[in-house]
Amino acid sequence: MSYDSSSNRALQEQITAFIRAFGLHRPEQTPCGEPVSVAEAHALMELSRAAPLSQNDLAHRLQLEKSTISRLVGLLEERAWITRLRSAHDRRVMELRLTEAGQQAAAQLAIARQAKFVRLLSAIPESQHPAILEALRLLTEALNDSLAVPSRQAQIHESGAQVMPFELSKTTHIFTMTQTGGVQQVIAKDAGDAAQIALIQQHLQQEATQFRTGNFSDPARLHGEEMPGLSNLKAGATRIRVEYAALPNGAQLTYTTDDLQLITALHQWFGAQLSDHGRDATDH
Repeated sequence: MSYDSSSNRALQEQITAFIRAFGLHRPEQTPCGEPVSVAEAHALMELSRAAPLSQNDLAHRLQLEKSTISRLVGLLEERAWITRLRSAHDRRVMELRLTEAGQQAAAQLAIARQAKFVRLLSAIPESQHPAILEALRLLTEALNDSLAVPSRQAQIHESGAQVMPFELSKTTHIFTMTQTGGVQQVIAKDAGDAAQIALIQQHLQQEATQFRTGNFSDPARLHGEEMPGLSNLKAGATRIRVEYAALPNGAQLTYTTDDLQLITALHQWFGAQLSDHGRDATDH
């Protein structure tokens, strides 16, 4: 199926005009005029509808990369709009909940959003409302179904062998953020794969030794020198306790510190790795 260039150009122009008219290009405020970023507004909306949510769940609902959601959650915490509490069902999972201030902010945004759409619909003939909604539904489906170019996850998968001796496709990376740092686990998908388990344990033991001295060259080679949190971890390595432990199906590193800046850096670093490893990683 092919489309002429005039249709392509017309779609681009209409989408661009809509983004500008609706205010989606303004990073400092929502389309309804509230002094909050669009990402923050959507996070508050989801948490007001379905809290508590894990950071992973929120990333999925907002269709954001895990590293992006990590930064977003940090911004919401700075505003005192959310809090992290350990799940009653799984003590390894930190759940996000709105604070009282967050609930008030979400309610104010909901009122502004409702008023915005009432004004918008009133400017469109009622007979055209169904056609508008159907066109938006089709456009949303097309965007969701469109295939992306080779992803960041695919690039990481291909280059992982240069840094890690085990096979990414045969392992799962678990990054659990805690109130004092975090726990990083690598486990073999096949609990009977002795070769992969041995390689995992060998690698993480070496990494623990390097990380304690501020040597994060392996993750930097794989994920890039600019990965979130990395520079702070290098500078503050002596204030982070890194403990290695072998597991029956792999190994784990536990990072502990009482420095709030380093805890934040660890969470950012975990978030970047969660994003890059894609389906080969989880936060619980």
